[in-house]
Amino acid sequence: VQVGAQRAGIIGGGGGILAIIDTIGYREAFFLMAFMLALLTLPVLGLREPARAPRPRTPHTSIARSSAELIRSFLERPDARSVLRLLFLFKVGDALAAGMVSRWYVKQGLSNAQIALTRGTAGGVAAIAGAAAGGLALRAFGARRALFATASLQTCAIAMYLVADIFHPSGAGTMKMAVYTGLSIVEHALGGAATAALFAWMMDHCREESRATDYTVQACLLVVVTGIGIFTSGFIVGAIGLRGLFATATLLGLLAPIAVVSYARSDGARVGAGL
Repeated sequence: VQVGAQRAGIIGGGGGILAIIDTIGYREAFFLMAFMLALLTLPVLGLREPARAPRPRTPHTSIARSSAELIRSFLERPDARSVLRLLFLFKVGDALAAGMVSRWYVKQGLSNAQIALTRGTAGGVAAIAGAAAGGLALRAFGARRALFATASLQTCAIAMYLVADIFHPSGAGTMKMAVYTGLSIVEHALGGAATAALFAWMMDHCREESRATDYTVQACLLVVVTGIGIFTSGFIVGAIGLRGLFATATLLGLLAPIAVVSYARSDGARVGAGL
């Protein structure tokens, strides 16, 4: 549900704005995005957390200190290193490629409107379907098999762009657009499935007494890895080109299913709540 809602926002926000950016201009597009972000605060203002019994706290214990202790206790878990290592290796290849996939489409000569259609609309819809499939796979096959399968498929999605860059799509404009749209659909569907499976796995690895903190620690690592991947992708492209980047991302992506198998065989997995 979370991944599907995120991708639905990409369709309406990312794809929609990109489709009209040539008409309204970049400055107006940024104003529109700022306005849309401001609207997001309205439903949040009405949220109310469920009542729960207060935790015992000494007079000298602040909220910040209490949160820091929860984070430290997560990092002291027997399986903490294994969990964080799996998350890092699961995301690093995908994050590296994500920073330059849109640039690859620009390199192929697609306009902003065409990129919005292929990646924002078609890709977003495919990602919602992929997220649903990832959730079903998790329930049907269990955490280890679903996570291994989606990690492998996510790497295949990265490798597609390497193959496409080597063997440029040929044919008329309509045929090439069909190929580009197909690439985007497959990429987003597989990525959505992998993300849904990973998020569900992360939730399973949260302690009952500190679910919010445990999930936040894991999610923060994913954000950091994504940021580093996108940041470094430009330098890598400058050094070895887009094809070299996709090759590097594919090789790093192969570490994802290996990390899943490694975690399943580790002592941490027997302590954890999932694999």
